[in-house]
Amino acid sequence: MRAGDNPSEAPGITARSSVAWTPKLGGSGLSALFYVDGRLTDDYNTGSDLFPQKEQDGYFLMNARVGLRGKDERWAIEFWAQNVTNTQYTQVAFSSPFQAGTTTIGPAGFPAATDPGATQIFSAFLAQPTTYGVELRRKSCRSKTPTVGAGRGGAVGCQELGRPGMGGSAALALPPPPPATHIA
Repeated sequence: MRAGDNPSEAPGITARSSVAWTPKLGGSGLSALFYVDGRLTDDYNTGSDLFPQKEQDGYFLMNARVGLRGKDERWAIEFWAQNVTNTQYTQVAFSSPFQAGTTTIGPAGFPAATDPGATQIFSAFLAQPTTYGVELRRKSCRSKTPTVGAGRGGAVGCQELGRPGMGGSAALALPPPPPATHIA
């Protein structure tokens, strides 16, 4: 580790924020959901050996969700997207085993005599592109009378399907768009 370097996968600054709005839609018992979250990440090194070639520039990620919920939230349909801005970044970079490199000038012009890893070839796991889908949820109420231990204060014994006491959902993720071509 060089003086002043952060540990691997440890950006100096990471900031997160989210906003949600769930307005009622008239007197029907329906409500809407508008949600967005974001994460700003500072520069960091993605390799465990901290070679400078594995440095990741800072980036911003944004996710969003829009939905409609039924009375008492007994059902919901939500459209969601992750990495809305299609930010492209490296999750992990690593030295490629059994690959021949150069002996004088390494990738990206790093001189072999002064920079560690300058004569190596690197591989990387890239982050997911924009993904989007639809999520459907439904609660099933089996009792109209309060039952012991069915929520705070003996609330009505309702549960979402699939998870006792909590619920279940079904989600459909659509395939991402074709990847963009990058030339380094």
